Amino acid sequence: MLQLIQDQKDKTMDILEDWRKMQLLRPYTLNTEQFLRFSSKYLSEAKKLRAKTKAVMGGADEHFRQVQASLGALGTYQSSMYNHALFIRGVGFKVNNIADLALLTPADEYESELRIMAETLAYFRLSARREFDVVPAYIQYHLFRSLTEDFRSKLCQAILGSPEQMETKAAWYLAEDPNEAKKRAELESEQTILSSAVKLLQDFAGF
Repeated sequence: MLQLIQDQKDKTMDILEDWRKMQLLRPYTLNTEQFLRFSSKYLSEAKKLRAKTKAVMGGADEHFRQVQASLGALGTYQSSMYNHALFIRGVGFKVNNIADLALLTPADEYESELRIMAETLAYFRLSARREFDVVPAYIQYHLFRSLTEDFRSKLCQAILGSPEQMETKAAWYLAEDPNEAKKRAELESEQTILSSAVKLLQDFAGF
C-alpha cells in the first residue's frame, strides 16, 4: 500500500509539473478583463503614492509651475487651483473642471515603469489566485480520488483474486459454515414441531 501511495504521489507531481510549465507559455493569462482591472487599480494607487512622495520632496507641481511660467501671470504657486482654472478659461483654453488641468502637464517621466510595476502586480495576483485554486484541486482529484479507486481495486483483487476466480471465491465467502448449517436445520426442525403442537392445542381448545 505504501508503494501505491508513492506511485500516485509521483504521478500527481508529474501532472503538477506539466501544469507549472504551462504557466510559462504566453500569453501569461487569458483573463484579460481582470488583468486590466487589477493593473489599472495598481497603476492608480502607484500614481497617488508617487504624487504624495513628490509633494513631500517639494516637487509635486513642477510641471504645473512650467505651465504657469509659459502662460505668464497665473499667480503665485500658493494660489488655488480653482483660480488657475478660471484664468486659463479666460485666456481661451477649454477647462470644464480642475481635473482638465492635468491635460496641460506632460506625462510622468516614470509612466512606463509604473505601468510595468502595475501589470506585474496584477499578473502576480491572478497567478497566485490560480495557484491557490488549481493546485489543491489537482491534488484532490489526482491523488486522493485516484488513491481511493486504486485502494478499492487492490482490495477487491486481494479478496476475490483474478476476474476468473471472483465468482468461485465470492460463492466460497458467501457459503454457510457446515456447523452453522446443521444448527440452523435443527432449530428449524424444532420450530416446525413446536408450531405443530401449538396448532393441535388450538384445535383441541376450539380456538
